[in-house]
Amino acid sequence: MHIQPTSPAVPQARRSLRCLIACALWPLLATLAYADAVTDWNQTAISAAASIGISTGWQSRIIAITHAAMFDAVNSIERKYTKYAIEVSPPAGASADAAAITAAHAVLMQLVPDEKKKLDAALTTTLANVADGAAKDAGTAVGREVAAKLLDLRNNDGIDAKVAYTPGTAPGAWQPTPPDFAPGILPQFGGVTPSVLKSSDQFTLPGPPTLDSEAFARDMQEIQAVGARRSTSRTAEQSEVAIFWTVSTHMPFNAAARAAATKRGNSLVENARLFALLNMVGADSQIGCWHWKYQVNFWRPVTAIRAADSAKNAALKSDPNWEPILTTPAHPDYPSGHASYSGAAAEVLKAVFGDDRVDVSFTWPAFGVTRTYASFAQIDREIIDARVWGGIHFRKTDEDSSAFGHKIGEYAVKAWLRPVSR
Repeated sequence: MHIQPTSPAVPQARRSLRCLIACALWPLLATLAYADAVTDWNQTAISAAASIGISTGWQSRIIAITHAAMFDAVNSIERKYTKYAIEVSPPAGASADAAAITAAHAVLMQLVPDEKKKLDAALTTTLANVADGAAKDAGTAVGREVAAKLLDLRNNDGIDAKVAYTPGTAPGAWQPTPPDFAPGILPQFGGVTPSVLKSSDQFTLPGPPTLDSEAFARDMQEIQAVGARRSTSRTAEQSEVAIFWTVSTHMPFNAAARAAATKRGNSLVENARLFALLNMVGADSQIGCWHWKYQVNFWRPVTAIRAADSAKNAALKSDPNWEPILTTPAHPDYPSGHASYSGAAAEVLKAVFGDDRVDVSFTWPAFGVTRTYASFAQIDREIIDARVWGGIHFRKTDEDSSAFGHKIGEYAVKAWLRPVSR
């Protein structure tokens, strides 16, 4: 892997960070030739979802529903895998490309209506690649029907639920963090109906170490040194990796999937399955993560370091002026959303492709940072490090979260969208 060229100074990057996160970050993704309608609308869906901001979890739900609809639309015509939720009976010769395009457009129009102009333009452009005629008309009808039925299934899935949440006050409990001291975001998200999991608590985590333990002291000392805004032990590369991985995790992983799918020459239905699994598992990793976040309710490093004396751990010392290099997100530490997603995504991609290899680079133009990877596992490992180096997650949090994601991915690939015998 490499970074080039050197990014702006960390303090300047930190001041710009919040604005950049709120923007549509999809231009950082690798520039790849579009293989088919599924990969084309994958990037369209990511861009549309990014326009609403809010959180990676919220965006991942939109992308997951879009790809579930594309899969069931294409698979209704190709019939290579078990259905996800919807199966219709199209006339012979219906265009699977038209079905995928129309299904994606219909879902996104419902979920991201403010992007109508861009979505309509994408619909016109991509449908122009399908020859006019009965096959196109039939495929379009399939896409619309599947999208409508799938959206009906997702109505009242809990995304708009109102959940009361009160931060804790005891040592170890999450409290609003500087500089904004914002309330915990999306406390209802752990109650959203998953796409492939049986429930948001289907898989568990071991939990953070006790505050008086050597393990907690070790993690605290590491992040206090390497994650500090003015750290003297963090390298320039570690700083840039930390800043780079403020990007929503689904963006690089979907780009990596497109790169691998293109290199392997996937068919349309193979891509429909790949991206449906990747994004439904990704969304469920966030739902499961958020469920446990507000159950465990563990404090963030900035709170812990400033109040370290309250942990009653002789190895620790409070630093009331400590600041992380990154702005701490407004939700509890354990588990990590980024690391949960990366573990789930890496597991799905390795399982579907049958190996771990990928050759892909990502560039964030705003900072001039390029990251290059040779495996999905390499991306997963780097995210674990990045959240520690950024000063916003303890290492055990990231490691446990990645393992949690792997369990979700392994389960989903075995249980969903299985090949059917002919």
